[in-house]
Amino acid sequence: VKDFLIAKADMLMGRFNESLGPSWQWFEASLTYSNGVLPEAMLLAYKATNNKEYFKVGKSALDFLVSQSFDGDVAVPVGHIGWFYQGGKKHLYDQQPEEISALVLALHTMDDILDSGMYEKKMIGAFNWFLGNNILHQMVYSEMTGGCYDGISEKEVNLNQGAESTISYLLARLALDGKICGRRDTTKV
Repeated sequence: VKDFLIAKADMLMGRFNESLGPSWQWFEASLTYSNGVLPEAMLLAYKATNNKEYFKVGKSALDFLVSQSFDGDVAVPVGHIGWFYQGGKKHLYDQQPEEISALVLALHTMDDILDSGMYEKKMIGAFNWFLGNNILHQMVYSEMTGGCYDGISEKEVNLNQGAESTISYLLARLALDGKICGRRDTTKV
């Protein structure tokens, strides 16, 4: 199993190095769907092998993703209509819960490794996208149903509540709860 993990992490590291540019630190020439999964995979490979190169790539990619996923403190992930291609314009609309969930999980993993507080703060900011920390300043999580809406378009929240969106919210919530559970200061969320 460890050999398989190393082979896949080496493959991702190779893809990262092939796509690397002065202002592009990613595994391919585009940011598309559930982007946080890739840097988290490298960080988890680091935790399993203690290979510092895996950590370096995972951290660089996560830092790049964070730089593209926030406008100040507002979570603004890549939009799924048009994506974001290297050298192009980042599309803002059709932001989806899967993207935020993957980012929250990657930030959670990085905070577990470094425990610096910086990644936890970004994780909370990303999670709060569900609660209105987004470009529309509207809730994407429904307190009434316990479900999650399917995303943000240019002018409105997509009111469909698909299973993928709700599961994405719940995974992000579990990660967040694991970080703040037992702390006295719960005003962050």
